[in-house]
Amino acid sequence: MDNQYKNINFKEFCKELGTEFIQEMNEAQIKEDEHDFNGIRDGLKKGKCYICGKPLDYVDEKNPCFHWLINPVIKKKLLKKLLYSGKGLLELYGYLTWVANSDKPFANIDDTSEGNDRNKIFESTIRYKEFEWTFSLAKTDFEGHPGTNTDYSHFHIQMKKNGNVIIKFSDYHIPFSGNDKLMIEMMNQGVMTHIPNYEAGMNLFSELDYDEFLQLMHRADSEKSATFRIQTLIGIPKHCKKEVSIKFQELRQNTNWTVPVIIKYLNKEYGYGIKYKIQIIPINPITKSHRK
Repeated sequence: MDNQYKNINFKEFCKELGTEFIQEMNEAQIKEDEHDFNGIRDGLKKGKCYICGKPLDYVDEKNPCFHWLINPVIKKKLLKKLLYSGKGLLELYGYLTWVANSDKPFANIDDTSEGNDRNKIFESTIRYKEFEWTFSLAKTDFEGHPGTNTDYSHFHIQMKKNGNVIIKFSDYHIPFSGNDKLMIEMMNQGVMTHIPNYEAGMNLFSELDYDEFLQLMHRADSEKSATFRIQTLIGIPKHCKKEVSIKFQELRQNTNWTVPVIIKYLNKEYGYGIKYKIQIIPINPITKSHRK
């Protein structure tokens, strides 16, 4: 990979900045991300693009915008113009994951490694309404294809609308942006760690332990808005069944806790010794596409 940042010693650079300054930058970035995510989510509800302020079906051919990716009438030649406009992998992927998570968190993004070819560095499928995109990056893409007109670092995208393929993986070899190369080099030097936030998908849950998973869960208003369905088998000691039932119903009415969290609370506070076994089932999970 031809990277103009590879000769920069980022560890030394960060040392000069100091931990306090870096912490302030991280906190500022977290606040900015929260503001921007909320702006994207609220804009989508109004049918407007948070970035350019125009309606989602508006196209200014001279100024490619991320919202073209969710424009229901966009032409393929304009999508190509957007993909080659220098925005790169991280920005395009980040925008679409934020859009997907604004509709329903986690379940619209399959960024797990399950089923991936071992030669693939990264594959992830994102869904939003009638649209679906799959990003694919192989080792040979990252290194470029020597002796061809695609000897630069690039990635591939497949795009579907209502199940029909609009852009094939083989259509475009989309170049990394300067920001992509900067972030990758900083991660390679160990001065940056990517922690999924608003772009997090299903892979987040494979990295959590059981207690962390339960802490993230809360009751949804309806199954339509839910990400998972939890099936719980409960064994309550006979001597406290009535007491447990009363307290259980009170907590169901006054909190948004899931059943396992309620049981853990009752066992901890009152020592009931309730036994339980759960099965976590994704609701309407996305099916990842794989590039051959």
